[in-house]
Amino acid sequence: MINLTDRERAATSNIDERELEALIDQALKNERSARLNQLHPSDCGSYLATEFHKFERSLRELTESKSAKKPDQKNQKQCVPEEIFHLPFHR
Repeated sequence: MINLTDRERAATSNIDERELEALIDQALKNERSARLNQLHPSDCGSYLATEFHKFERSLRELTESKSAKKPDQKNQKQCVPEEIFHLPFHR
């Protein structure tokens, strides 16, 4: 932990690794990182704060990607049965 202030070093030391892992798992499952803020990542120095923001951005992109796919999948499922009835071999 070089180049950390005493305050940043103390904040980093106070993070329980099991709690952090549980909160990361929960964030991935719920696609929201709000509970990770309770660990005060900005108090741990610029590197950890930056990594936390990268994680938030990636999580947001994942959520947006999934929500963009849902309408496409729904439309495909609705279109397939209609298309089947118009096929020449269907009686």
